[in-house]
Amino acid sequence: MHEGKFNQNTPVKDFIDHIESHYIISANLDIDNPLIYDINKDDLYEMNILYRLYMNYKVLDTILENASNEVKVKSLSHSTACCKDYLEARYICDTSKNESNIPFCNKLKVFKTKYDELVQKVIKQGSEVSDYLIKLEECPDNKIITTAVTGTVVGLIPLFGVLYKVSE
Repeated sequence: MHEGKFNQNTPVKDFIDHIESHYIISANLDIDNPLIYDINKDDLYEMNILYRLYMNYKVLDTILENASNEVKVKSLSHSTACCKDYLEARYICDTSKNESNIPFCNKLKVFKTKYDELVQKVIKQGSEVSDYLIKLEECPDNKIITTAVTGTVVGLIPLFGVLYKVSE
């Protein structure tokens, strides 16, 4: 809030008090506007995921217009970034049992539809860029692999302990 820096943790009330202290707002202006409120951290997190998804989508869409070899490599990095954020967002929607995430999940479905249309457009063009574009359904889910490896390691450690005791 100070020195032109945005502080994510500044509550709306503190911000308004700071502005009022500098007499920037005239006395007859109503600042108790119900449209100004503190954003829930989970909602902000979800908004940031959607923002990153759409920023990568926009870059991918632009890449398809100028498909040079240098640009193809960039498309892979943006497509991979979309995968990472999409998996994270899908996990939030799949594990959420409350109704507060319904708008977020609906926006995620809209994004997926747009992304799928982009993939179909690339496939119809027969462009080499399609080799660098990852479909959202084909995104590798590293959490499953990590969980399997972790479970295996956790299971083997006690087994080695038992085998060590038996061999003595």
